[in-house]
Amino acid sequence: MNPITTAPPEVATVLSPIDQTAISTYLLRMEQLEKANDWRNLQKLMTPGCITMPPRHSTKEGRRAWLQWIEEMDFRVHDLSLIPQEFDGCGDLAFVRCNYRWTYTTKESEKPIEDSGKFLGVLRKQSDDQWLATHWMWNSDVKRT
Repeated sequence: MNPITTAPPEVATVLSPIDQTAISTYLLRMEQLEKANDWRNLQKLMTPGCITMPPRHSTKEGRRAWLQWIEEMDFRVHDLSLIPQEFDGCGDLAFVRCNYRWTYTTKESEKPIEDSGKFLGVLRKQSDDQWLATHWMWNSDVKRT
C-alpha cells in the first residue's frame, strides 16, 4: 500500500461566533427564499459551480443548471419548515445538516405533495466574508408509491 503524501495542513481555526451567526442567518434566509419561491435570489446563496443533488433526479452542476431544473419543474413551495440539526466547520469551510418538512407542487403533481427528509449543505466562506453553498443534497424520508 502506497501512502498518500501531502503538504502539511495549514492550521485551521474553528468557526468564530461571527461565522456561526452568519451561517444561522444563511439558513433563515434560505428558508425565507424557498417559502417565497424566489429561486433567482435563492441561487445567490450558491457558488456559481454549486453541485445540487435532489432526490430522484440527476445531479445539477452549477447554479444555472439548478435554476433551469427548478423552473422547468414549475416547483412551488406552499409550506416549509427547515429544522437545523447541526453545523460545524473550520476556517472557510462548513457543513449544515437540517431536517425539513414541506408541501409543494410541480407541473406533474395533481395535488400538493407533503414531504419530509434530510438536507446537507457544504458552505465555503468567500473573500467578502459571505458564506455560499458549494454543495446541496437532500433526500426524502417519505416512501413513494
